Amino acid sequence: MIDLTSTTGVTAPWKKLPQWLFNQPHYVLERESPQRITFYQTGRANSGLCHVVVTPDGEAISGWQASFGAAELFGKHANPLDLYQEILSYGRANNWTSLSLRHWPKCYQPRFYDISVMVLETLGFERQYQDLNYHVPITFWAPELAPNEKRRLTKCIKSGFVFRRIPPNEWDPLAYYDFIAANRAHKGYSLSMDANAFALMLIQRPQDYVIFGVFDEECLIAIAVCVLVSNRILYVYYPADDYTYRYISPNVMLYTEIVRWAMVNGFALVDYGTASIAGVRNEGLIKFKEKLGGYLSMKPSFIFRF
Repeated sequence: MIDLTSTTGVTAPWKKLPQWLFNQPHYVLERESPQRITFYQTGRANSGLCHVVVTPDGEAISGWQASFGAAELFGKHANPLDLYQEILSYGRANNWTSLSLRHWPKCYQPRFYDISVMVLETLGFERQYQDLNYHVPITFWAPELAPNEKRRLTKCIKSGFVFRRIPPNEWDPLAYYDFIAANRAHKGYSLSMDANAFALMLIQRPQDYVIFGVFDEECLIAIAVCVLVSNRILYVYYPADDYTYRYISPNVMLYTEIVRWAMVNGFALVDYGTASIAGVRNEGLIKFKEKLGGYLSMKPSFIFRF
């Protein structure tokens, strides 16, 4: 059975389904958006949900103010065909012009990824581009670093750098924003949100984020704002380092120790994020994440034109 509901419903059954942060009620409801609709289906062996935001121009987006969208799937025989057919039927009846869908990376639900992508393509979704996503599966062993990265990590240790989790009572969101923005500007990029939105994100829901830092005595020289996507997945959302320390590469210590922290704290996966933007490869970032032991996982984006 397929149900359609507004996310404003207090007792909507879909609220018991999501495991990923970007689909949870508080995350969806706290973000300002145009018309917001949640499509979901429930069943013991086949459940799923998909949030969609519709602009006044009739453009529908799954993945609004989130790292990804698309249907999160549950159950032994999960198949999103009926769910996506219901979404498309609703879109046609309500004069949508298009539906853009940022799919989750394969590593998040490897069992369901192929069926999810196949269903989308069968229904007529076009693949706009495919981003390269890197992750580290957590095992009893730390990921194997490339020789150069091992030497850089040794340099960090010999320099006396210290890695630690920064507790929320010590957070300085605006200072962190400036630190990250300066790093991005040096590379020729900008942040996807402004300083106020960044600070509000951390202040409103500190329990959804973990912040790590590498310090040279009291000086912050590398930082990673990470998202607790679920109790199994830790996503390195906003990493950055101080360019004056690039000759020692504190980012190597940052990523390596984040994986160790995740291992100790029972996570199954550390998501390093993408090494491309809208399908355009960043060769330097690809090499960096591969040398840190990252595994490639595809993260496609689709569009359906009505």
